[in-house]
Amino acid sequence: NPDILAGVAALPQGPFTVGFAAETQQLEEYALKKLHAKRLDMIAANLVGGESGGFDRADNALLVFWPDGRRSLPMMPKTALADALADLILERYLAQSSSQDS
Repeated sequence: NPDILAGVAALPQGPFTVGFAAETQQLEEYALKKLHAKRLDMIAANLVGGESGGFDRADNALLVFWPDGRRSLPMMPKTALADALADLILERYLAQSSSQDS
């Protein structure tokens, strides 16, 4: 199957792209590989299969990476985490847009 997200990110005038990585180990290493290989603007990564967070749990945490930065979103209810991630995506989108306009 084609990698749709990588294809969209590779478009000459592609949109701001955000990927997601659910990993069982080496979270940072695997997320950064995906960020760079797919040429994404951001990737949100979380550990799954552990004692907390992940699938079938009310709470989760994320590590979010972009080419020149990162932010940790701590364990919180998934609805609050979604709001925090949306705020961060907007922040990074506006920062990238303003740097391209300069």
